[in-house]
Amino acid sequence: MAQKLSLADTDGNERVSISTSADSTLMTFYDDNQVSRVTLELINTEPVLKLMGEQGSAVLAIDYQGMPSFTLRGHGDEVIWSAP
Repeated sequence: MAQKLSLADTDGNERVSISTSADSTLMTFYDDNQVSRVTLELINTEPVLKLMGEQGSAVLAIDYQGMPSFTLRGHGDEVIWSAP
């Protein structure tokens, strides 16, 4: 069963949401325009941090063995740079 908790600012705009299911937990932070800018996802024991900007994103993930990977994506979600 999935659960979701949303927190709003004094104007009623969603600023933070936390959702959970049997195998993952997702926390999302929103900017002033309610655009998702930061997500932290935990799938089983593998955390993923994603930072999103207007022209791209950066993703830091750690696999179940503790090995990190980092990926920079540009506009259109193309990979600019990646390291295991």
